Amino acid sequence: MMDAGVEDASEILESYAYNRITFDKNGAPRKIKGFFSSSLDGLKTPDVSAESAAKEFKPFIYMYRTKPELAMPAGWTWGSIDDGEWLKEMPELEVSFLDGI
Repeated sequence: MMDAGVEDASEILESYAYNRITFDKNGAPRKIKGFFSSSLDGLKTPDVSAESAAKEFKPFIYMYRTKPELAMPAGWTWGSIDDGEWLKEMPELEVSFLDGI
């Protein structure tokens, strides 16, 4: 975020979370609860790395500046997520920089 000269970091982070939760990578609205499974169930083997997360987040910063529709809607909250009880608790979690060690 420092490379991009971001001043409104919390707004961009909230908008990124909103877009990742509510839309698929192709931009279609995400259907969280399916007939047999849920998009929030997770993977059996984690498929996340710092490099892949940065590759997805960095373009979002630049798209956010040019597309105001990517901003999180005013009335949206984490409590608006259907079928994701554990996600609703995310904003209240206490996190320390030591948690990454």
